[in-house]
Amino acid sequence: MLEVKRSPDLYVHEQLIVYNDAYGTFRNAYDPDCLAPYGGPAEPAMIVGDYLEKGQNVRDINADPKKARAAVLTFIVRNSLIPDEVEKAMKWEKRFIDFMQKWVKTAKPDFMDVAFSSERSLQDEIERVSNSEISTVVISYTVMFLYISFSLGRFTGWSTYLVSGI
Repeated sequence: MLEVKRSPDLYVHEQLIVYNDAYGTFRNAYDPDCLAPYGGPAEPAMIVGDYLEKGQNVRDINADPKKARAAVLTFIVRNSLIPDEVEKAMKWEKRFIDFMQKWVKTAKPDFMDVAFSSERSLQDEIERVSNSEISTVVISYTVMFLYISFSLGRFTGWSTYLVSGI
């Protein structure tokens, strides 16, 4: 088996994790040798997926992460309250999303399913939906306003509608 010396300077995604080390981490994520660089545990459910049998949960002693059929990669982006630093993080996330969308369309192997998201994904989706459905919202509110106006008011003609119809 390949020997790898651990360096506390390297982030998890930069380290080569040997099978035995990973399996030890899966069995005891709170072992001081298994803690992530930020000092917290590397929980199996946050590293691998699709390994639980029916009726099992992640705390089940018989759950075997070696049977995992999925890997979870987490890239931590430094966030801040300083607008310039937030802008850098948002740009990185945008480039990440663009890269992943292009990779999924052009280079992803057929045997692989890939899902990805970022903190800005929700904001981007809200913006996309808001911009694409604004005409639907305007039309809906106009129809509701006209319906309520006709239902509650007396319609005597278009020339006096705005004065007496409301």
